Amino acid sequence: MKDIIKQKKKKKRKKIKRLSYSITAYFIFLFIAFYFYPFKETAKLSSIKPGERLKNDIVAPYSFVVNKTKEELDEEKQKIIETTPPVFVRDTTVYEQILNSLESSILPEDVKKISRKFLGRIYKKGIVATRDYLYGDSVLLYERGKLTTVKTTDILGLEDVYTLARKNAFSEFRTDTLKQKVFLDFVNRVVKPNMIFDSLRTDSLRQARINEINPLLTKVYKGEVIGKRGEVVTPEMVKKIDALRGTRKKYFTGNLWKYWWLRLIYFSIILILGFVYFYRMHPEYYFSISKITVFTISYILPLIVASFSFRQNISFFITLLPFSGLLIATIMEEKSAFVFSLFLALIISIYAGENVSILIYNLVVGVTAAMTAKIIKGRFDIYLSMFFTLIGALLLSLVINYNLNDNFSGVRVTLEASGASILFSYLLFIGVLPVLERIFKISTDFLLAELSNMNHPLLRELQRKAPGTMTHSLIVGNLAAQAARAVGVNPILARVAGYYHDIGKIKHPAYFIENQIEGENPHDKLSPKMSVLILEDHVRDGIELARQYRLPKEIIGVIETHHGTTLMKTFYDKAKSAGLEVKEEDFRYKGPKPRTKLEAIIMITDSIEAAARSLKDRSEENLKDLIHNIIYNRLLDGQFDEADITNKELKMVEESILPYVKSIFHPRIEYGEEQGSSKKPES
Repeated sequence: MKDIIKQKKKKKRKKIKRLSYSITAYFIFLFIAFYFYPFKETAKLSSIKPGERLKNDIVAPYSFVVNKTKEELDEEKQKIIETTPPVFVRDTTVYEQILNSLESSILPEDVKKISRKFLGRIYKKGIVATRDYLYGDSVLLYERGKLTTVKTTDILGLEDVYTLARKNAFSEFRTDTLKQKVFLDFVNRVVKPNMIFDSLRTDSLRQARINEINPLLTKVYKGEVIGKRGEVVTPEMVKKIDALRGTRKKYFTGNLWKYWWLRLIYFSIILILGFVYFYRMHPEYYFSISKITVFTISYILPLIVASFSFRQNISFFITLLPFSGLLIATIMEEKSAFVFSLFLALIISIYAGENVSILIYNLVVGVTAAMTAKIIKGRFDIYLSMFFTLIGALLLSLVINYNLNDNFSGVRVTLEASGASILFSYLLFIGVLPVLERIFKISTDFLLAELSNMNHPLLRELQRKAPGTMTHSLIVGNLAAQAARAVGVNPILARVAGYYHDIGKIKHPAYFIENQIEGENPHDKLSPKMSVLILEDHVRDGIELARQYRLPKEIIGVIETHHGTTLMKTFYDKAKSAGLEVKEEDFRYKGPKPRTKLEAIIMITDSIEAAARSLKDRSEENLKDLIHNIIYNRLLDGQFDEADITNKELKMVEESILPYVKSIFHPRIEYGEEQGSSKKPES
């Protein structure tokens, strides 16, 4: 009961400690994000005139609009007045009245007929009092509640009507001058305009169009370069600078606190989400100096580069997120790299003025680098990963550049910035990774590949001094890799840990049965307690050698815990049978017990290999029972109490290694004496 209470208190203290670490790290990361935020005012804007050269870069510190000048607005209004078509209304009663007058007149019938035809033709087109209103290509005719466009060439003025009437009179009454005169007199007397200029509707239409004038000349977005140092000032540049000068004082006096508080809220929310994710999914990160260091490096360097790039107006496409994605995916895991890239890309997009394009770009290059990190099994594979990331970055930067500019102007600078930052990210990764491996003993796949080389000094020494232990370790490593793969542990790490778990036997190899020549056992000459001390020493010696050769801490943990606090039963029974007064704890390894899945797996596979080798009947059923009993007994003995491995995962370990144990320790065929020999026939 006391042990249970003690265990609960220990867990509670650990939880409080982890929480305090995470809160401290949160505020440090928040301060870093805020500190490197590229906030700055623009260069001095006074006395800048067209034709001069700029002494400083001028960059918009916030988004603002450039309005048209009064002269530009007046010019647009005048243009609208001059180009808006006049509106006319058709008076249909005019034609009807003239026809009635014609029918009631005493004109000769042939003159009436010609007049009727002529009047129908001209009123169908429409007649205006004067052509002064027909100053454009068309006019608007308001008829039956809607406006229609009519070409000015299809409309007649009164002068046009009189000219047409004379031509018509001469063509219809060639020799009869009297009828010509009668026809012309009638037309001149009765014809009047049927299209009346509607000044009210014309003015309303002009006013409506004037109201639609956009006072905005252009919009300048935050971070946009208005002019670079050394450039000649243009009139367009002056307009933007004047607009910035006019809004800057108001903006910085009225919005400064709001501006900073908004950024603080943005960063706080992003980092809270990130820290909650890692606190819930990977709480072990908060107790690892190496993991915290990796996160800090991966966090600070991209922010410094982004801040410098945005402050100096170099390019939005300079980023170190591929470096962060690679480093975290290599040292930790791919999913952590994805999540980290997302939150870091959000912060950098805020640095760029809440720019969605920059968010997408940074997220894509960071995630691509993290995704391709899993294909890196050797040093050369880094270049393959870099190729995929580089292609993705270049294509995306082209699309974003076109989207921002509606053309491919400046594409060379964009591609250079994007390509250079990707290349630098990978070079930085290649340079930093070995340093972190060395300082923090981090077990990356690169380091594990080097450690798995049989020419490693420790493995060569183990092979030379303890060949039996070497064979045992190779089998343990292969079994551990299969078990690790089943429960989501790095199989490469498990294999290498198996190779090194017994390196402590190098110092006294003859005291371990796998290295003993048949019939010779030094323990026969020793007391049980002395034998126990020698066996315990191989754990301490192994840890000492591992630290001397700077092996990763995961492997050191495996060496330290691969026996846990198990009982050395052979020597315990020997002491009891000798009639000595013994305590069981004196014959147990001092521990600690396994704390991780990897350490539990090595304990299991180490015990199974040793037990299976000594098994006489290696039938499938016996091997299956052996594996199950070893795991079950270790569980009952409390060896997995501190390990983060479940009963379900222990079952998965059991099932995953059984086929390999069977293939290694299957029964052999007994060959006869003469098998392979060539006896001479008796003479």
